[in-house]
Amino acid sequence: MRTLLAVMAIWVLFAPIAAADPVQNGVVFADLNADGVRNAGEAGLSGVLVSNSVDVVATDRQGRYAVATPSHGEIFVIQPPGYQVATDETNTPRFFRLFRGAPPALGYPVPPASEPAPDSLNFALTRGGPGSQFTALLFADPQATTDRELTFVRDDFLAPAAQHEAAFAVALGDLINDDLALLPRYRRLTGTLGMPVWAIAGNHELNFQATEDAQSLETFALHYGPARYAFMVGDAVFVALDNVTYLGRGTSTTPNPRGIGAYRGEIGDAQLSFVRNLLAAVPQDRLVVIALHIPLEASWDGETVNTRDREDLLALLCERQHVVVLAGHMHAADHRYLPCPAGAARDTVHQHTLAAVSGSWWSGPMDDRGIPTSWQTDGAPNGYYLFHVEGTQYTMQFVPQAGSSQGSLRISFDTLFYRYSPWAMRDYPWGEIGSRALSTDQLSGAQVYVNLFDGGPRSRVFVRIGDRAEQELTRSIENDPFAEELFFRAEGVRLNLTASPSTHLWKGPLPQDLPAGVHIVTARAIDEFGVEHHTRAILEVLSPQ
Repeated sequence: MRTLLAVMAIWVLFAPIAAADPVQNGVVFADLNADGVRNAGEAGLSGVLVSNSVDVVATDRQGRYAVATPSHGEIFVIQPPGYQVATDETNTPRFFRLFRGAPPALGYPVPPASEPAPDSLNFALTRGGPGSQFTALLFADPQATTDRELTFVRDDFLAPAAQHEAAFAVALGDLINDDLALLPRYRRLTGTLGMPVWAIAGNHELNFQATEDAQSLETFALHYGPARYAFMVGDAVFVALDNVTYLGRGTSTTPNPRGIGAYRGEIGDAQLSFVRNLLAAVPQDRLVVIALHIPLEASWDGETVNTRDREDLLALLCERQHVVVLAGHMHAADHRYLPCPAGAARDTVHQHTLAAVSGSWWSGPMDDRGIPTSWQTDGAPNGYYLFHVEGTQYTMQFVPQAGSSQGSLRISFDTLFYRYSPWAMRDYPWGEIGSRALSTDQLSGAQVYVNLFDGGPRSRVFVRIGDRAEQELTRSIENDPFAEELFFRAEGVRLNLTASPSTHLWKGPLPQDLPAGVHIVTARAIDEFGVEHHTRAILEVLSPQ
């Protein structure tokens, strides 16, 4: 803490401000009685960062700052380690002041025109928060379309997730699915997590009536404040970015009755300046966590699933010692290591795209609770994550949601018979999801598959059949046969999608000399963080009929 504040304290108090720009002054202070008002004896805090979403300045020894005031934007404090910003009754952090002119008519509530700014815009901080070792709850794409689907979010995700001892939560976008009127209830529900809940804006938080990107997140701002900001916890700084650029109502090339416009993945010059200015004020011995909705790079092409100016951001991140990028959007888990430019301080930047809370958009057969068994296209269950941080080191733990009986990986088997005769999945008497029976004459060409639900290119997977020697499987980017069968069996049930190539699937041939009988198949996996996972399945080999 002392080292961080000392480094910040030598930072220039006043960022360069054009003479014509209005300047906002204020104080960041230690709120000893947590009433949000600076009282006698509540000292200013030095070295705390304050931003207008582009410039980043540090408070002086008395806790004072000055920063250019945006005509349409916000000024916010960046929570320093050892302190916490206030939260409201829904556990939403309140760390900002919005500056707005006359509100546009967008069909949903938006921030009103701002009152005149006070002579001193002060930010209150209370002592507390975790040290250098903590756990954060991370989740992406709850994406409820209706009030009924909000009950799925409540019961399948929030109820079990609240049992974890996490310091705070970060939601990586698509909190709801287009109907912005759901946001108040959604916030009340996420407030039951009992921890601060920081929110990232996704493409489904856009107000589609907006004619330009600058208006598109006004309803989000009413509920959550700025779409780009930062906060510090322990030895980590979390940087929230909005990389969804809305092109305006009616710009979509696909006709639709609501006139919904197109969007693309883009960071933009203003946000790049914010990141550059922020990183200049953060020592190298800190973990930088970039949190955004659309991945910088996805497993398939398209401007709605990739970030067009990712190289500009990577050029900044590649100069950091400790960095990770977190994204959502894809409704599939994915790890990739994005290459850095030659001569950079590091070779790659780790990007982790998270599985979705809503899975395949809350579709599929209902379970005994009346909640869809919403498996993802990559053959993994819907779920959330525990982000364990110790100093600048981190690991990620995938947690399948309450409706899934799965752990962290699954064994399945596939033969040409099943793959090319889908009707056999339904009619073959031995066809079962996850646990197969094969005849000895089907062993030729048969494969054992292991889906490590949050695996990646640096993971390793091994299987052992009975008392035979353990064999290592090969990572294969293809459809999970489990998912193919699952979606086929869901015929006639509302289902939003079909199987798609999985980036966390491993396979290997079954021994052709397996005798008829019952065989125990065990799998051992080592994930991207060096953590071991285990599971087992039963394979029956039958004599030909």
